[in-house]
Amino acid sequence: AEMPGCTCLGCAAMQGNLGATELLLSRGADTNARNAHGRTPLMLAASVGNESIVAALLRGGADPGATDSYGGNAATVAASHGHRALADSL
Repeated sequence: AEMPGCTCLGCAAMQGNLGATELLLSRGADTNARNAHGRTPLMLAASVGNESIVAALLRGGADPGATDSYGGNAATVAASHGHRALADSL
């Protein structure tokens, strides 16, 4: 799927591609780069409830307190998409 304004890391995170996420992290991808809506890869992974990618991004230095253009952070994004357990862990 086309995701305008999405970084490679953000796209990998959103699509649930752990291998690509880990490769990009190992190559120094910016864990806090934002898409057109101000969302970070961590927020994108949280929105689809992907706990393994969320964990990889956190290990890679992603900021769980970063906010998007709407004032949401990874926890609020996860909760708004029905991923309450993940939201609570963030």
